[in-house]
Amino acid sequence: MSCERILIADEDRITAKKIELQLTEMGFVVVSIAENGPEAIDKTRTYSPDLLLIDVNLGGALGGIEIAGTIWQNYRVPVIYLSDREDEDTLARALDTRPLGYINKPLRAQDLRVTLSLALPRLNTGYDTVADQAESDPCLWQVKFTCDSEGKVIRIHHGSKKTLQNIGVDANHELFPETHTEHIRRATANKKSQLVFGKRHEEVLCCEYQPLSNNIVNLTISGREIGKHPGPPGRK
Repeated sequence: MSCERILIADEDRITAKKIELQLTEMGFVVVSIAENGPEAIDKTRTYSPDLLLIDVNLGGALGGIEIAGTIWQNYRVPVIYLSDREDEDTLARALDTRPLGYINKPLRAQDLRVTLSLALPRLNTGYDTVADQAESDPCLWQVKFTCDSEGKVIRIHHGSKKTLQNIGVDANHELFPETHTEHIRRATANKKSQLVFGKRHEEVLCCEYQPLSNNIVNLTISGREIGKHPGPPGRK
């Protein structure tokens, strides 16, 4: 089992370091540890993790659930909660944010392993896809990536890789033709979405590049002319 990048948010430094060790032994990469909400948000923006492990009782003006909601809304990073509370209200509020898991403390390595085993298939099948849109529009995909200051793609995020496999994309130039580089650059520079239209055979494709932060962009691809899945822009 593996995941590219995990951020831990827990004000108990000893517990956080223990979790980091467990994750490392399982083959995961821990990008950093945050001890409060603002730090969790800042490190999410800096490191672009693929998954957030956060204590629901994280200290600060906002609790872990509120911080996780903010991070999801702004950066589309899914969450697994850690908690030593079992009251129904906390659990209900946590579930409202659609987490990938909820682990009770004191944390056992086996609980962490099982939760991640169940969570990864969801993460790897494009968890960051908007469910409502995907159900109503079967010709829609979302792919999150990081680009450089010139608009060139330098990293496809972990949760989007399975999506690319499903639509038959093997290389960046198939999904991001050179003609789109300037649109991506404008999106990140101006902090405004860019719409690009193109044709593939009898299909009209609409590509929306939505800037998130720190040169992270969410690409939505939809085909509007026929019912089958269109290929990615630039694919012949």
